[in-house]
Amino acid sequence: MAGIKEIKFLILIVFSLIAGYTDYKYGKIFNWTNFSLFFIGIIISVYEHYLLSAIGGIVIAFILMFPFFATGGMGAGDVKFAMATGAVVGGRFLLLIIGIAAVLILLYTAFRKIGIVSVLSDGLKDLWKLSKSGYRHLVSAIKLGVLSGGTAVKVNFDNDTLQIKTHRRIRYGVFLGLSNIIFSVYVILEQGGIL
Repeated sequence: MAGIKEIKFLILIVFSLIAGYTDYKYGKIFNWTNFSLFFIGIIISVYEHYLLSAIGGIVIAFILMFPFFATGGMGAGDVKFAMATGAVVGGRFLLLIIGIAAVLILLYTAFRKIGIVSVLSDGLKDLWKLSKSGYRHLVSAIKLGVLSGGTAVKVNFDNDTLQIKTHRRIRYGVFLGLSNIIFSVYVILEQGGIL
């Protein structure tokens, strides 16, 4: 019979599938999904005597995600979904889940349309041009990267001029949901003695 820990992660998988699907399909994660997962996480954390860990997960998610929301790179639903995930898994595991999501986003971005070899070669070429163009472009690129949030940005150099193309936003809910699923499956298999 499954214990409360396995049930908690099965619930997280179900809500992650829902959140990932709605974020992919509609570009948003609905409040009923986020608040339901949030309250389930709080109730389970009280039952498991890990309420402080759940509160820590909520606070960490807010601190990490709010700047992206404030700069327009992430929607409010993404922030709430991260906070709800934090309520379920606690602060320590939330950092790991966000790390997995970041790696998934990097892989997705690298392989999207152009492939990893082109990304590396173009990145090295742009870095060389950037170093030749000077400090001014470096500062502009850093500011652009921080302020763009979830918007994919391509920086081109043409005759010592910085040209910027923006693309549609990355759907963080999809990647956070996938990260939740990967982590949850790992924990369930570990609890079952399979790993």
